[in-house]
Amino acid sequence: MSNNDTLAVRDLSIEELSPGMFASFDTLLGRSKVDEFASLTGDVSPIHVDPAYGEGLPYGGNIVHGMLTAGHFSTLVGVLLPGRRALLSSLSVDFQEPISVGSKVTITCRIVSINVGASTLNMNLVALHEGLICARGQAIVKVRP
Repeated sequence: MSNNDTLAVRDLSIEELSPGMFASFDTLLGRSKVDEFASLTGDVSPIHVDPAYGEGLPYGGNIVHGMLTAGHFSTLVGVLLPGRRALLSSLSVDFQEPISVGSKVTITCRIVSINVGASTLNMNLVALHEGLICARGQAIVKVRP
């Protein structure tokens, strides 16, 4: 997949899933997305939204909100793997590297294990920019019938 604006929603049942299944997509975390996220959440920290402030940062400019990046993990689960039957039950995320505004990021997930009786998945999630892991997470996903 190349852009989360064009992703088709999948519909995989618990029986159709298996450990090792993988999904990913690329997204551009540009100024408009950062500004929209800031407006929606109220997180208007200058580290994210003030270009003059960003010029003085060691990153060479403003950085993307960590939670905007992590929000794309929800896209993976609810759209691609497993898709429409998914209910994100638990998510933990470690932010490892900042992402500069305007960066293309690859969002990935892999099923680690499945509990068929409880209809749940344990998933690993990763956000990559230029080969660096920027965010890493774990999710438990309920797969509805």
